[in-house]
Amino acid sequence: MQKNNFYYNQTLPHIPLYWLSTLNAITYVIQSASAEDFDPLIDEANEKEGADISKRDFTGPDFTAWVSALFNPDRPYEERGIHPSGVGINRYIKPSELSTDELAYLKRQGNLQWINLLSPHLFGFPKIKLKSTAQGDHYGNIAIRHLLTSFGNDICLDLFYQTPKNNYFFSLHNFNNLNASFFGLEGAVIDRPFYFNKIMVSGRGMVWTQPRNQSFTTSDASLGGLLSIRSAFVLGAWWPYFEIEAKTKGWVMGNVFLEENISFRGGMSLRFR
Repeated sequence: MQKNNFYYNQTLPHIPLYWLSTLNAITYVIQSASAEDFDPLIDEANEKEGADISKRDFTGPDFTAWVSALFNPDRPYEERGIHPSGVGINRYIKPSELSTDELAYLKRQGNLQWINLLSPHLFGFPKIKLKSTAQGDHYGNIAIRHLLTSFGNDICLDLFYQTPKNNYFFSLHNFNNLNASFFGLEGAVIDRPFYFNKIMVSGRGMVWTQPRNQSFTTSDASLGGLLSIRSAFVLGAWWPYFEIEAKTKGWVMGNVFLEENISFRGGMSLRFR
């Protein structure tokens, strides 16, 4: 939504939704480390779901399971024990069941979530004029994000830039596991017009070092990257598009694959200007 507001001059009232989604994410991570908040909820869920396995969530509170897996990647799933009903595995991990180190790490990640408020978008400034030229105005904006990853976190600085003719996006990534930091660069050109503005082409590239084998504890780095290209055909408000994206091993926000992957996507978007 922030990209749409910035690049396409949308005036939809997104600010309440920005705040709602951002604060919801922050409080979810923070409360996940609270035994006072989550232990009773887990007890209630276990009692309500009873012996009917089909009613159970896959893992329960996401972030207690996440931090437990980071610290114990080789722990068998069965070690979670038997469900209180006596049927199946006790899937849900309570904050009170985390070790001291696990709980401290989860609390630290919860506090780092407040970084996500560092964005002018949240305060009613979707784009900031940087300069004016004979060709038109140049705009920019920034956002700082804290994201949880398969190996720890990604703290990134997003840079939005728009010239009279082109839309650019850049991001500086600081990937962190328990013991080390790694870095990445990302750049994109968004909806570059061709053929009398009837074809819009977008391209995106990333290069990074991330923990080898996505390990939470290693200091060894693994080099990786991503390339994608998307073409959209402008048919009035209807924009059919086709996209191809290829990546090496590694974590990328919004991409479900940690291994090498080539993805093809196609669809239709509806644009109102």
